[in-house]
Amino acid sequence: MAKNHGETSYQGDDVVVYDEDVPISRELCRSALPSVFAVIAFFLAWIGSLGCEFVQFTLLPTTNYNNNATQNPITVHFGIWYRQSVEFYNYSDSNGGGGYYKVSTCTGYSDDNINIDPSWMAARAFSILVLILGGIALLLALATCCCANHVHVTNINRFNGGIYLLVTLFQGLTLIILSSKLCQNNDDIRQVMGQENVMYSFPDECNLSEGAKCIISATAFWFLAGILSCTSFRAGRKKMEASLVNTDTPSSVEPLLPS
Repeated sequence: MAKNHGETSYQGDDVVVYDEDVPISRELCRSALPSVFAVIAFFLAWIGSLGCEFVQFTLLPTTNYNNNATQNPITVHFGIWYRQSVEFYNYSDSNGGGGYYKVSTCTGYSDDNINIDPSWMAARAFSILVLILGGIALLLALATCCCANHVHVTNINRFNGGIYLLVTLFQGLTLIILSSKLCQNNDDIRQVMGQENVMYSFPDECNLSEGAKCIISATAFWFLAGILSCTSFRAGRKKMEASLVNTDTPSSVEPLLPS
């Protein structure tokens, strides 16, 4: 049976005291903050891992459709599981200028015959582990918030705190893809991007794009969720220990309800 703060109840040989030291609003805030940070981290991880804009290459043109035209650099993006499928088209204008432009869609690597090296495979594995473990922890937190008591909330905070910190490690290790063939002197990507009607200078190394920045931000939010969950667990355990007072004289305490 739930009790209000400040009440004292008689249960067998134990006296349970519910103190008023910590307001209910502060307890709710302490329990909700880890879940808020975890939700933000999960969506950032989803966008960063499953999008096609994790890293980018800036292509510098070496020739154009019209040699008198000035062509701006073109940025091409690649992701852990998907990439931008880019088509280049020549154009000319009424002033005698011209160049080329790109049309891109997000597609997989299945038809590219790209050799995925161990670092790339590890990044894929870590990205999936993050979404699975993080999703399970969020579902547990939601279920506990809806239908559990204070004891269950404290135990879930301990469990989720460990999960969030483990996910933080896995999320950070996703960035190992920056040392893979996707990002370092990738000849396979050069072949994918090669088109006869476009000449450009392809850089040897990639730069971070929106997806990688989302992963970095998600790592920070997972860490905050883990630290706050552990802090909430310790605070809840201390309160429970302080509220349980054992006594050898239970008759000295009157029950809440008359017998």
